[in-house]
Amino acid sequence: ECIGIGSDGKSRMTSPSNPMTKETFDSLFGSKATESLKEVSVNVPIASLGGNTLADYGISESDIVKQSRQINSKTTLWYFFISFDSSNDISRTYANRYFADYYNANKKKMDAYQSLYTKAVVLRNPQTSFYTLHMAGNTVCKRYVGEAEYGLQDATLEFDGHNYGYQSDLMSYRNKRDALKLKLVDVKGQLSAAEQQLDSNGLYTKNAYDNIVDTTQITKFAADAATEVSVSGGLIEDYFRYESGDVMAYVSNGAYTHSVGAINKGIIIATGNVYVNADFEGLIISGGEVILSTGVSVRPNAQAMQKALTLTRSVNGEKYRVAEFLLGGEGYLNTANTMYTTNRILIEDLIVYENWEKK
Repeated sequence: ECIGIGSDGKSRMTSPSNPMTKETFDSLFGSKATESLKEVSVNVPIASLGGNTLADYGISESDIVKQSRQINSKTTLWYFFISFDSSNDISRTYANRYFADYYNANKKKMDAYQSLYTKAVVLRNPQTSFYTLHMAGNTVCKRYVGEAEYGLQDATLEFDGHNYGYQSDLMSYRNKRDALKLKLVDVKGQLSAAEQQLDSNGLYTKNAYDNIVDTTQITKFAADAATEVSVSGGLIEDYFRYESGDVMAYVSNGAYTHSVGAINKGIIIATGNVYVNADFEGLIISGGEVILSTGVSVRPNAQAMQKALTLTRSVNGEKYRVAEFLLGGEGYLNTANTMYTTNRILIEDLIVYENWEKK
C-alpha cells in the first residue's frame, strides 16, 4: 500500500504485494516505468496497519531496505524490508507495536501462515504457574495450554533497561546473591549491620567464611590441644577430630586434607585450604579454597552435619562443642540444642544441680 507511490500519494500497484516479481519491479521503477514513483512512502496510511503510516512507528526512508533474490533460473523477487534499530529502546518499542498492529489487522492470514510451519507455540499461564516470563518482543502463540486459537503475547519489556518489574526481580536476585555470599542465607535482611559492613570503596569487608566461622575459638582450641600434647607427649596432629560412629567433625587451624579411609560424613571446618581426595557427605567450610581431586564427589547431608555439630570433646581441661566454632552456632542445632547422638550423650549435660556444688 505504501510501495510505488505517485505524486497524488496513491500506489500504482494494481495488486499490492511484497515481495514482487522482477517484471513488476521493472514496470514500476525500471526502464519500463511510465512515471517517476517513490519506491516506499513512510507517510501513506496503511489499512493493514490499522490506518497508521510507517512514520508513526519511527520509520524514515533511510530505514527501508531493498533486496532481490533469484528463486530459480526464471524467477527473481524483490523484497522491501523495514529495519528497526535493535540497540535502541524506543526503536524496539516501535517494532513491538508495529508487529502487534499488523497482527491485529491480519490475524486470520498470519494464523493460517503460521499453521503451515508450526503445530502450536504454547506458553504456560503465568497466572497459575510459578515462573516469570520476560519478553523483549511479541510472539504469536496458543497463549496458554488448552487454548484453541492463536493469540498475541505482548512484549513484557517495553524498555529493556527500565522495566520496573524486571528491575525489581534483578534487585531481588542481587540481594539474594549478596546474602548467600555473606552468610549462606537467602534474605539480606537477616544479616546484621556488622556482617554487611562496606569499606570506603563500597565493597563488603567480610565474606561468608568471616561471618560463619569463629576463628578465635579455633585458635584457642588448637592452643589447648598443643598444650595437652606437650604435657602428655606424642605428636601434634594437623587437625582435630570428633568421632561419633559414622560421623566425624574435622576442625583444622590451617589446611586440611580429607583422605581415603577417613570417615566421610559430617563437617569440615578449616581456616586454610581444604583438599578433598575422597568422597565426602556433609558441609565443608574453608577460609581458603576447596580443591577436589579427579573423580571425587561432595554431597550435602543435613543429618550428618547436624550430628557433627553436637559432638563434644575435652581438650586440656576445656570442653569444646563443634557448634561453638560457628558464630551463633547454637542456632544451627535443633530444639533446645539437645540433638545428641545416642553414644555421645554426656551425663553432666543432663543433670541439674540445686544448692549443691559440682565437683
